[in-house]
Amino acid sequence: MSRSLRPDYYPQFACLMGQCRLNCCRENWEIPLMKSEYENIRAAGRKCKGELEELIGKSLAKEGSPAGVYAHIRHGKDGACPLCTVEGLCRLHAACGPDVLGSVCRTFPRSHVLWNGRHRQGCSAGCQATVALLKDRREPIAFVEGEFVADGWEEGKGTFSLPMEVLNRRPILARLEELQLQMAALLQQREKPMNIRMGELAAALSELNKAEKRGEPDASLTAPQAAEPAREADLRDALAAITLFTTVFFQNGTPEEQAFIQRVWQNCGVRFVQGKMGAELHLDAKAFQFCAEKRDALWAENAPHLWEHLMVNQLFQDRLPFGDGTAGIWENTLYFCAVYAILRFLAAGVADGEWHETEDALVRGLRKYTHSTLLMPRTVEQLRRRGLDGPQGLALLLSL
Repeated sequence: MSRSLRPDYYPQFACLMGQCRLNCCRENWEIPLMKSEYENIRAAGRKCKGELEELIGKSLAKEGSPAGVYAHIRHGKDGACPLCTVEGLCRLHAACGPDVLGSVCRTFPRSHVLWNGRHRQGCSAGCQATVALLKDRREPIAFVEGEFVADGWEEGKGTFSLPMEVLNRRPILARLEELQLQMAALLQQREKPMNIRMGELAAALSELNKAEKRGEPDASLTAPQAAEPAREADLRDALAAITLFTTVFFQNGTPEEQAFIQRVWQNCGVRFVQGKMGAELHLDAKAFQFCAEKRDALWAENAPHLWEHLMVNQLFQDRLPFGDGTAGIWENTLYFCAVYAILRFLAAGVADGEWHETEDALVRGLRKYTHSTLLMPRTVEQLRRRGLDGPQGLALLLSL
């Protein structure tokens, strides 16, 4: 039996199914399918006949699929998968069992990666059940080795596998587990505020990035002091960047997502006003500070260690500092820090509500920003255009 590395909470995860407030089957996703998965679903539809066969035929599409994907399940106008019932359950699963489902539907939010021949299994926090599991946790997350858990996967195959040619080109990638243990330790220094821990991690990864570029794959991960925001820096620079990042909700979101982001903008003092050159962004830094204070009080009462757990979990999921092995360490670090800032902005925007609204904001943010290959380059570009990609600019972003 193969072995795998995973967060210690992994065996405790259980899908909420129809009890989930933010059912992933209604999230405006076009679910990718491999050729074999597409053919299995079509064959199952032919056996079912009648209404379900017709619905499956309308749901599957080859045209418009992302690069490298054979086909996909297209979502309806309401953003939901056409095979999802009003109770949040899957018609295909109910009629044919779990084996006929595609790997994404069968496994989300669980992930399975092969990295340097090693199985890595985790749970995305873009899921209500995962966030709820982490919320009440007091002890730090540990990464443990155990027997490979099938969970719908085959041994020797993963939802992502590191190509050997990438590993050969960047030998530092073979040190992922060693480096992640050190990064988790930096994020779990509870005597320091979370933004300082994030800043120290970013500073350490900046030095590691330089070492790799100098051709030093065995360089150690050191933790220099985090930079302080420049005194002359205006908080509105960071707020403007975060606002632009969150426009993806409005541009590509469902009506429910658009209402959510409008509420966040309104509470945080963000307004778009039509000017001579088009929409002009107006920011009220005092309004955001007020929301941020409410957010911090709410978290202190309900989930004092959740920021730590979310980011430690995310570095495992994202394979920080390497991602998929193609982008540089610093680019991956910038996006990791941007996601942290975006989540804090969203959490500030709903801090006037009940705690479950904060959980929902986190789930929405993590789904949007950690399951898209397109958002990372756009976000990094915006950080660079606004001068927030250096130590002081990043410190300002992390202070939101």
